[in-house]
Amino acid sequence: MMMPLTIHFISIYFENGFQTFWNYFFFRLILEIGVPFFYVLIGFFYIPKKHQFNSTVTFRKAIQNIWRYLMYYLLASVFYIFISYVIMKLNINFLEYDTSEQFYASLTFNNLINGTIGGVHLWFLSGAILSLVCLSPLLYAGVRPGILFLTVVILYYLSSEVGYSKILMLDRLVADEGMLFAMMFILLGVVVRETEFTKRNSYLYLGVFSLIFYPFLTYYTEFPDFIVLIFTVMMFILYAKTTSHIGNNKIILNLNRYSLYVYIFHLSFLKLSNKLLQINLGNTYWQNWWYPLIILTGLIGPIVLYHTVNLLKTKIHTMVT
Repeated sequence: MMMPLTIHFISIYFENGFQTFWNYFFFRLILEIGVPFFYVLIGFFYIPKKHQFNSTVTFRKAIQNIWRYLMYYLLASVFYIFISYVIMKLNINFLEYDTSEQFYASLTFNNLINGTIGGVHLWFLSGAILSLVCLSPLLYAGVRPGILFLTVVILYYLSSEVGYSKILMLDRLVADEGMLFAMMFILLGVVVRETEFTKRNSYLYLGVFSLIFYPFLTYYTEFPDFIVLIFTVMMFILYAKTTSHIGNNKIILNLNRYSLYVYIFHLSFLKLSNKLLQINLGNTYWQNWWYPLIILTGLIGPIVLYHTVNLLKTKIHTMVT
């Protein structure tokens, strides 16, 4: 959950035009592993197991998972639209510049589909939903996950590296990394779960080595870096799968319940707190000592929101029953 937050923490260098490899790109590219992990875990935990693929009950569960992520996406989009509206009003009333044209222009059906209607950050949820919609029927029909994975890898290569227009058009249904990126890593999670592996510490060592190597490869060469990203994520997931004590730590388990909320909502709290700081002090968060405190709101805000939502759900449930 901390990787997306940290990406926005270090974006100061990029936004102000003084980024170098060592003060921005090295760390930024390492943190790119966060979204693939999100997708891999969806494939690992939420896609039905092989012997259940043609089960009606399992297919119903797949629909429920799609519905769950759709609700998260729609509610998060509404929340981000509200935050963007508040920021627009703050700009007009306190900073004397009108951003209403940009705000209203962003409220389109196309942006709802591609994950940018409330802010570009939500593309990863849009990618997850569209991928599950496409993959669930294919897996239910008996198509092997390994074959699907290799097919999507080829399609992603043709889209991202070759720029094949028809595939690129399909991929661009989702903003940023695209829909094929989401499908590729969701299927990787399924393939790893369905394949037997022996326990090896080398999985961890190879994962760490390739993760450190990844920024150099991406920044300095033309090699298709997504191949290294696939390998890196696969090594870490293999290590986690074959190591029984991973995930048993109480602190990790307690923090895990907040992960999706931090993942989805941190940017809204960063944007709003940054705007309030700009109004009150005349500058933005990276220009003074408030910087760490503003970043901290991106972590605390979603946790408070999590407890608020659960409290409301409990009260509503009590009233209904």
